[in-house]
Amino acid sequence: MNHSNFNFYDAFDFDDDTPVLAFQVATAVVAEEESNNQGQRTRYRDSISGHNIVNRNRKEDLTDEYLRIGETTAIESLGAFVKAIVEVFGDWYLRAPNEADICRLLSIGEQRGFPGMLESIDCMHWKWEKCPIAWHGMYTGHCREPTIILEAVASQDLWIWHAFFGMPGSLNDINVLDRSPIFAALAEGRTAPVNYTINGHEYTMGYYLADEIYPNWSTFVKTIPRPLGAKRKYFASKQESARKDVERAFGVLQSRFAIVRGPVRYWDEETLA
Repeated sequence: MNHSNFNFYDAFDFDDDTPVLAFQVATAVVAEEESNNQGQRTRYRDSISGHNIVNRNRKEDLTDEYLRIGETTAIESLGAFVKAIVEVFGDWYLRAPNEADICRLLSIGEQRGFPGMLESIDCMHWKWEKCPIAWHGMYTGHCREPTIILEAVASQDLWIWHAFFGMPGSLNDINVLDRSPIFAALAEGRTAPVNYTINGHEYTMGYYLADEIYPNWSTFVKTIPRPLGAKRKYFASKQESARKDVERAFGVLQSRFAIVRGPVRYWDEETLA
């Protein structure tokens, strides 16, 4: 690789439709690894290899075709790439909503007919191809194959405000919720203030749209099963439509990052998390 004439668009196999953010990620990763005193060849290798595994789901043992590195090194490069992304972008993209975010989300919710709505919540299963045989029972649930669960909360713009990953696939959404830190800040009084009015009543706690499996808590608003009457049918239709925000977020996540669309090809939980 001729570093003096290095071109990210060629090495990363970018096309004209690739968002500017992808290039920003690539350059930020190289800058982060440079600050950690990695050599130029290592920085480029980690970024290019990691990009192609994460975004294009290329197998690690195929990266040596153009990078001349083996499968083990490719896995190490992927780890360095993802770690650098978290270091550079984590404070912004993994943050909890602040007061301004809450006000904006409440405004959007009210415009959609749900005053007090923050986001929608659901779980996604990720197939674990390399799950150790001894763990198959613990990680196999309704999907009939080992999976790892991601609990997420997303808003209409598909921003994921909460992500809780790593629970075994044998659990259902309620079991995951019991272990989730999603309401930890609320319990400790560390959440941004939420104020809204419905039918003349003042409320100080927002809620998430959820499907029927979630418990009957004040923090969840669910659809009406088998609704009777025009008013109930209208509410159920609006709730089920707005609740799909998180499902759309899962779809875009899998579409944008091919590594999530395919099965997990790694062995240990620490690497996956």
